[in-house]
Amino acid sequence: MTWSDFFSSQIFGVIIGAILTAGFTWFIEYLRAKRDEKLYVKRKREEVYLKLLDLLNEYVELHNDNKTPNDVEMKEFWVRYKQLRPAVKVYASQHIEEWFLESLDEAFKGGIKGQVNGLAKEIRKELGIKD
Repeated sequence: MTWSDFFSSQIFGVIIGAILTAGFTWFIEYLRAKRDEKLYVKRKREEVYLKLLDLLNEYVELHNDNKTPNDVEMKEFWVRYKQLRPAVKVYASQHIEEWFLESLDEAFKGGIKGQVNGLAKEIRKELGIKD
């Protein structure tokens, strides 16, 4: 069998077909893995943002109606924040983290109204959720 016979044989066609099929399969799996990774990060980001909103809402409620929270309540709040902070550093954008900390500062100073809604609006904008 010569090379020209081999290239014109059915075996050569099967080999080429197998290589093309394997290549396309790998490419499709690569694209699927990338899509799944993006989806996973988006879901984790949404979870972190919901926890941040919940934490800000809790903080606002602690300071609502000029009520001074006791030390136990504040300690529990800061423990929850410290537990959430690593996830915030990994999944949240710098903009949202800064907005959250500014909202805490405003709530502490008495500017309670609109802090939770403002943060929620920024989160929706970042995630691409239409109002």
